[in-house]
Amino acid sequence: MVPAHKVPGQTSSPPYELLVDKQTYSVGEQINVTIQQTGSETFEGFYIQARPVGRNEPVGTFTALDDDITLVVDCAPDTQNAVGHRRTNYSLPIVQKTVVSVIWTAPNVTSGDIQFRATVLQNFTTFWVNALASPVITDPTATQGPTNVPIATGATTPSSSTITTDGCGVTKGCYGVPDGCSPPNCDLLSTWVTDATTETVIVEVTGKSDGYVAIGFSRDKIMSGVSNVEVAYSNGLLSCRFHRAVRQTARAGTGADQYFDLGNSSYHIFLAEGPSEVQSDGSVQIRRHTSRVYSDQPVDVMSIGQVAATSTGATTPPSATITTDGCGVTKGCYGVPDGCSPPNCDLLSTWVTDATTETVIVEVTGKSDGYVAIGFSRDKIMADDDMYECVRHPDGNIEVFSSYSTGHSRPTRDATNSGVSNVEVAYSNGLLSCRFHRAVRQTARAGTGADQYFDLGNSSYHIFLASGPTQVQSDGSVQIRRHTSRVYSENPVDVTSISLVATASTPLLVKLHAGLMMSAWMFTVSIGAVLARFYKPMWPNSTWCGVKVWFAGFNATIHAVMGIIVTSLAVIQPFMSLLRPGPDEPNRVVFNWFHWGFGTAARIMAIIVMFLGLDFPAMDLPDEAMYVLASWVAWLVLSEIYVIVMFLGLDFPAMDLPDEAMYVLASWVAWQALSEIYVIVMFLGLDFPAMDLPDEAMYVLASWVV
Repeated sequence: MVPAHKVPGQTSSPPYELLVDKQTYSVGEQINVTIQQTGSETFEGFYIQARPVGRNEPVGTFTALDDDITLVVDCAPDTQNAVGHRRTNYSLPIVQKTVVSVIWTAPNVTSGDIQFRATVLQNFTTFWVNALASPVITDPTATQGPTNVPIATGATTPSSSTITTDGCGVTKGCYGVPDGCSPPNCDLLSTWVTDATTETVIVEVTGKSDGYVAIGFSRDKIMSGVSNVEVAYSNGLLSCRFHRAVRQTARAGTGADQYFDLGNSSYHIFLAEGPSEVQSDGSVQIRRHTSRVYSDQPVDVMSIGQVAATSTGATTPPSATITTDGCGVTKGCYGVPDGCSPPNCDLLSTWVTDATTETVIVEVTGKSDGYVAIGFSRDKIMADDDMYECVRHPDGNIEVFSSYSTGHSRPTRDATNSGVSNVEVAYSNGLLSCRFHRAVRQTARAGTGADQYFDLGNSSYHIFLASGPTQVQSDGSVQIRRHTSRVYSENPVDVTSISLVATASTPLLVKLHAGLMMSAWMFTVSIGAVLARFYKPMWPNSTWCGVKVWFAGFNATIHAVMGIIVTSLAVIQPFMSLLRPGPDEPNRVVFNWFHWGFGTAARIMAIIVMFLGLDFPAMDLPDEAMYVLASWVAWLVLSEIYVIVMFLGLDFPAMDLPDEAMYVLASWVAWQALSEIYVIVMFLGLDFPAMDLPDEAMYVLASWVV
């Protein structure tokens, strides 16, 4: 892991990160590992290994995705258990990299929890040794050994059933999620009661976790001193009971007020659970929570009461609660496609102000297993926008984040997440849904950008809806990635009023691009291919602008190609024609094969591009468009095979046909193509509003065609 560069490595934090696409794994499973920049600094070299937590030997095997810049390394013969950078030409500068991905395959035997470690080189003299670490990827099938960190001195181990909700609100205070639960059906539960001296609070906390559960006291909703500890772990339920002084003495060192005085103030109670991680010194530290809840109101732990929860993921209503019922009457709505109802909406948002008119209740739902988001924008460009992310974690937990978009970079989340409250979430059958409250005139976010919370009461804003995948970061957090679907309202919307919002019309450039490409590849390319292939014998010596007619027709269609890859293949064709050998030269066969191969590849790839274009939200095409294009492709393939067979049949000696037969067949092919175009145009014309034709007209025309 240490480069032999004869200079010491850096001790600062590297401007790079190591990401993985899974949080758990099993034997033989593959994981995508990515090293990428976090700022503007590129890197030249890297070295990655996968290691069991707490050990140094590498495990598993790597596979390179780009052999030009990636080299699989054997730390022991034939192991392929590490991967680094490749430099194929030492006479050229090293390739500057922004992101590199590789595939790691788990070994066929259980290795326990593993973590990827990496050394990264910005250049020859600037590098960080073993400084990048991925989140820990757990192996649920592994048998975990006992921790080498004592839970507590003299800790006893009661049965987890000793933590119950018996007496809640009568003899002790309680806070559980879901509300009203009893173990073992509580996701998280805490209880508290003061002892006879009223100088000590007896706290119990339990939850479904094999890593940790925690309780915290907070002066707001933003995220020592224990004795008489009792602990238990049974059937996936981790439980702890401990004593804590009401007026605990201050912690040593700085932060003398870090032990809150539970006797004179009330505090919000936080409960959390998540995984733990073994450190290099053998200690066990908690990682970012996978579930977190907090009380809606501050709690006096000296009193006895039943506490209600407020959470970014505790309440899970069915997705059916987000509907289009009342749209335009009792609430505002914006859905895509227009007029849709769940679960048939790709994206949908609704909004309504509560009885106080000081809070907007926002709902957003969409077809995604990563995230859906709603944003308020002053224009139709996704930058400087007030956003709210509904994010589903890989473990199924769902959270809502308040964030601010500054452009094409990842949105910045509000550290306090103070923009949202009363959150409800759901995920069912591929539909991700969130409901939350947002103040009409929200207080400013902390720090810079005090105007990042838009005043929804005095202005109207374009509404953006988006969905896409998520990615687990090195710190265990889950961040949204670039959207795969995005739409926005045509006009600004006043969310304090009730309205039905229309999607922005398809941009003119999108329409032109789609129209030109479809026209080029459905008509001109098909005609050009037929001319080049079948009409060459008809006009062997006829010319157009000094070029043989059959060849010029094909060449002219090339310039209508859209798409970078397809265009690149097509542009090569005319340059190849400049090198075309004579008919009798031996290299003519090689040219013909290359010419045919490039042309055929371009046509096939263009068809793929058109199919992909059908899903663009900006096109707003109905599902039937897929069947129309598929039918055309099938017709194209079958008709070409049919024509090839017929032309080949003309040369059979047994046919003994005159030369004129070629012209007769060619004329029939031309008539067939024109008649197909004519029929297509007529069917398209049936839908023109100006025609005002009854539905029966479609059947009349279809009968005539048949």
